[in-house]
Parts: sequence; C-alpha cells; structure tokens
Amino acid sequence: MANSQFGITLQHSGTTPQQHRTSSILAINDLPDQLYLMEVILKQAGYRVLTALSAEQGLSLAQHEQPDMIISDVTMPGVSGIELCRRLRASPEFRLTPILLVSAVRKDSESAVEGIRAGADDYLESPYEPEHLIAKIERLLIRYYAAETIKASQNQLQLITDTAPVYIAHCDMERRFKFVNRRYAERLGLSPEDIVGRRIEDVLGPAAYQAIKSYVEIALSGQTVDFEIEVPYERLGKRYMQCSYVPELREEGLVNGFVAVITDITERKLAEEALSQSEDSLRLVISQIPAFLWATDEDLRVTYSAGAGHTMIGTTPSQYIGMTVYEVNQTNDETHPNVAAHLRALRGETSKFERKWMGRTLESYIKPLRGIDDKIIGVIGLSIDITERKLMENKLQESERLNAEAQQLAHIGSWNHDLMTNIITWSDEHYRIFGYKPQEFIPTYASFLEHVDPDDRGWVDAKIEQTLSTKEPFSYYMRVIRVDGETRIIHSRGQVVCDDSGNPVRMVGTAQDVTERMLVEKQLKASNEKLRALSSRLQSVREEESIRIARELHDKLGGALTGLKIDLSLVNKRLPESVDESVRRKIAAMSGMIDETILTVRHISSELRPSMLDDLGLAATIEWQAREFEARTEIVCHISSLAEDTSLGAERITAVFRIFQEILTNVARHSQATQVEIGMQEREGDIILEVQDNGVGISESAVEDRRSLGILGMGERALVFGGQIKIEGAPGKGTRVTVRIPIE
Repeated sequence: MANSQFGITLQHSGTTPQQHRTSSILAINDLPDQLYLMEVILKQAGYRVLTALSAEQGLSLAQHEQPDMIISDVTMPGVSGIELCRRLRASPEFRLTPILLVSAVRKDSESAVEGIRAGADDYLESPYEPEHLIAKIERLLIRYYAAETIKASQNQLQLITDTAPVYIAHCDMERRFKFVNRRYAERLGLSPEDIVGRRIEDVLGPAAYQAIKSYVEIALSGQTVDFEIEVPYERLGKRYMQCSYVPELREEGLVNGFVAVITDITERKLAEEALSQSEDSLRLVISQIPAFLWATDEDLRVTYSAGAGHTMIGTTPSQYIGMTVYEVNQTNDETHPNVAAHLRALRGETSKFERKWMGRTLESYIKPLRGIDDKIIGVIGLSIDITERKLMENKLQESERLNAEAQQLAHIGSWNHDLMTNIITWSDEHYRIFGYKPQEFIPTYASFLEHVDPDDRGWVDAKIEQTLSTKEPFSYYMRVIRVDGETRIIHSRGQVVCDDSGNPVRMVGTAQDVTERMLVEKQLKASNEKLRALSSRLQSVREEESIRIARELHDKLGGALTGLKIDLSLVNKRLPESVDESVRRKIAAMSGMIDETILTVRHISSELRPSMLDDLGLAATIEWQAREFEARTEIVCHISSLAEDTSLGAERITAVFRIFQEILTNVARHSQATQVEIGMQEREGDIILEVQDNGVGISESAVEDRRSLGILGMGERALVFGGQIKIEGAPGKGTRVTVRIPIE
C-alpha cells in the first residue's frame, strides 16, 4: 500500500491539518495486531497516534493527553467500547470529541444504534478498507473542527454580550427566548439556561409583558422601535427601561424574530424626578418665603423677580419685570441706599443693609451677578422681610429688661456655661450678688471658685463634676465671699443641657442670695425649738400634776371614802333591832353612794394617770385602754401584737400613751368605724405604734389642716422626742396612723 494512498488532507475552515496542527488520535483495541495495523494506517495518513490495549487504559490516556479523536473496538474484556463511550461522554471535556466505534463481531443494526445512543459519532465494521477508515476520520474531524470554530465564535459572542453594559435578548416569532446575555439573566435572578426556550410572558410576568406587548408586536411586524417605559417586573418590581427592538430578517425578507437591547435607566429616571421635584420645591420655597428676589442686567433693568414678599405689600413679581432700579424706587438719586448698592454691585462690591419700604422693614443683600467667564453681567438682590423679627427683637429686649429687673428684686442671678467654648456668662444680678458692677469682668470657672468660701470650695467643685458625670440637676447652699469681703449665703441651682447624642454641651443655673432669709429661718428655728421645749416642759408639768392629783384622789380621797364606808357599816351593825327600817335603807343608800363615789374617784384618777402605766408598762396600759374604749363605744378593737420595751423612758411612755388616747378619741368622733386594728413593735431602735380603722377615711386636706389641734398635739408630742406621726387615709378604706418614736 503506497504512502500516497494515506496522505490525507483534511479541510478545516479552509486550512489543512498541517497548516492548523497535527491531529492526535487515540486507538483502543485489546488485540495487539489489529491495534498495530490501525496505528500504521493512521501514522501514514499524517496523524499523531496514541494506543491502548484496554478501555481502562484508554480512558486514563484520554484524560491525560486530550486527543482530537478516539477510535475504539466494541468488544473488549472488562469494559466494552460502548460502555467506554458512555463514560467519555459523561466527562465535560469529551462531550464534543469525535468517537468512532469499530467491531468485527456486532454487524447488526441494533449494535450500531446502541453505540450511537451511548454517544458515538459513527460506527465502522471490520474488516474495513484503509480508505474507508480515513474517510470517516476526515469527515468526523472536519465536523469536530467546525464545531470548535462555531463554539469559539459563540464563546466570543457570548463574552462580548455578557460584558456589554446592556441587557440583550433574542426572541423568535413564538415570543420565546432564543438567547439572552448573562447580564440580562442575572438581572432577573436567573441563568441563561433558565430563560432560553421559555415564553417572554412566563419569564417577565404577565404585567411586565402587557407593558411591552405592543412594542413586541411592532418589532415582529418588521419595524425597529425605540422607547422608554416603566415595566412592572414580577421579580424586580417597577423599573424604568430604555429599549431598542430590532427585527431579525431572513434572506427573503421575512421576519424571523427580534433582538432587544435594553438599558436599565431607573436610577437616572429617579434622579431626574428628584431633580425636577427639587427644582419645583425650590421654586415653591422662593415663591413662599417672605422675601424679594430679583436680578437686573447691566443697565439695572429688572430681568427676574420672585418671592412671597410681594403678597405682603400687595404687588406681583411680574409687574417689576422691565423696570429700572430707579423706577422701582421712584427716584433718580444715585445716593439712594438701594440705588447706590446696585451701582456698587456693578463695580464688584457686595452690600448688606436694612431699609424701610412700603411700610415693611427689609434686610437687603445686593451683590454682582457674574457670567460663565466671571464677567459682571448685572446685579442680583435679596431682601428679606424682617418686620416681625424686629418686633420680636424689641419684645425680647423688653423681656430681658423686665427679667433683669425681676432678678434684681428677687436677688436671683442666672448664669450659662458653654462647655464647648468654655465661655461663662452672668446676668447683671449675678454680678451684683458677688459684689461686682454688671459686666465688670469676664467670669471664668476658676474666678467663681475663688469667691466660694474655702471650707465649701472642695465639695462645691466635686458637686459640679458629679453633675457633669451624672447629668442630674443640682441644688445646694454655699457660702461665697464677695469682692468687698462680705460673706453671703447663696442657694445655687443648675442643670446640664445635652445634645441629641447625650453629650453635655452647656450648664445653666441660678444663684439666689438667701442670707437674710437663712438668718430669719435660723431665728425662727431657734424660736420654735424654745417653744417646743416650753411645750414639752408644760406637758411634763401637767403630767406630774396629773400624777400628784391622781395619787391624792386615790390615796386620800379614796382612803377617806373607804373609811367612811367602814364606819357607816359599823353604825349599821350596832343599830338596835327596834330601829325603823327606813333608817337602815337610808344607810344602805349612803353606802351605795360611797361605792359609786369611790368608782368615780378611781376613774378620774385613771384618766389623770393610769397607775398601771407605771406598774404594768405601756403594752398592758394600751390593751386596757383599748378594752375600755371598746366597752364605751362598741367599736371592736383587735390587738395584733404589743411588744414591750423596758428601756423606754417614762416620758416617752407617757407620750406614746397620750398619742394613743388621742387616736382613739378621733376614731370615736370622726371615723364612723366598726373596728380598729392595733399593733406595737420595736424596729430599728424605734417604738412603732400602728392604729388602723375601717371607717370613712381621713382626707388629705384634713391631715394638712393646721387648725386641727388634736393632730397638731400628737405631732408635737412625737417631735419633742425626735419622732414623727404619719397619717394616711383613703375614702371608704379607713385611716392608718403610724407613730414612730426613738427608744433613746
């Protein structure tokens, strides 16, 4: 067989394999002689040949060498050629590689079909003519190279479309996607494979398709259409799109589909809308602010006029358009303030001034109007109506004057400490409190501390530092030394002002000279203490006198009455039998009267000073008094606990008992109660007596009534010993009285 017989030239896009490259072929056969024969034929045809004696060896060699074509025998031990074909096609790198199956055993059509289904590209029966083998190889390689070229072109096109800053789609006449670039698919949250083959409506959603349907129909009719539209996508929501639909025409001029090139212009549209709204808002603001805005040309003729200030004076912006500044101000005088400011603006100067115009007060700003080249082309002016502001300023000044007078009358000064600038400001009265003339010097925190009494300076400084840390208001009294050396007592109050982030930005406060008030309060306190001491002494004297009288009544009068009854009894016994019965009845009546008198004396003695208070103690006396009260008033008394403290002094025992008596008296007079709960205990060094009734409940106004001598008396008795009384009541829930007196 001549070599020229196997000198194969393969057409691949107009080039021979030698011009392109030497094709490599992997031959697989378990029979060495047949494998060798095929190797010789292929090498003579100019191919680079790789050989393998089994399917497993061939699969490994194919993965390592990546041949351009694979020829395999069908019948091999272990893995057959058909199974090898399946395995090769399962690997992505061999999905397009041409595979030719050769067999001398299976010559029926079913084996050929099985091989094709397994992924083979062609089937060759053995024995075969070398020319026949080379022809099949040539055809398969030409198709392989063509597919590679198409794939490369498609990849290049895909790369171009995927990197293009637009969304590209190709649809057929059935409104199905034939192609989309990756950017299009990713914008919808899909892959190109998820979209191709599906209908437009199914991918975009019914609402989105209805929005673009008319433009799709125009493109499919053969016309190019460019448009902008808001599309309600099912996946993206509403988006603004700039679209160009170009029909795809076949050679005979018939429409085969259309190509859509789409740009998402949502952000641009939103920006345009925002800009338009901003311009509208600016025009609205300018039209409503109480001001006059205008511009003139170089001849000082008004070219623009706006502002709500015109409404206030009954004019319209348009009526000034075309008028000169002289005509607007009704003057030919160039020294007129407004005219002169315009003339200065033409020379490059800016002016600011206040003026009166048509009964209003205006603050005017006039400056040059410059063009793109910075050349002055006219004048621009703004006049703000400050009539109300001036009125408010005048009112504020008047208010500040009145406030200063009020501070002076009340001796209350105010201060402000800016923590950002460390600037401290004092009111005029604050200066006076420290002995200075108003605004005589610039105060500082250090100069303030210098005026604080040395004994108070440390804790005052610490107090202010604590306030800055906790941000809690402060109130304290301190001594200050005025510039003339006089010591005054100051009541200082203040608080911290914070920004939105909670950081302190300033402190504000007041200082009131309370020296005279403190002296009066001191004198009043001393007077009250003397009165309380006197009251205490009077109560002690009264108690001592009550004890003396009670003992006199009990010992002397009680003893005399007892002796009188004994004598009367003896007289009755010694009377003769013949004495008239009326005499004996008279003696019995006198004896009964003596018994009643003895009981009365005992009662009066107990009221003046219960003897058991000294003999049995406070707890027993309270219980006895409760039972007496219950018998007298039919108000049930429940005693929960009565703790006795033997260390309680006689005067304190008397005070607690008298307070208890007064409480029961008030219950009987005012409460309308049916029962009373009584308890006494020792707690934290105090004797605590609690009385709770179920009556109508005392009102807050009754508790605070200074005319209630009973409540005042109870309070004074407790206060003498450093104690206190707490009275609580609620309508329909009764009254609770708590007496707390220190044991020592």
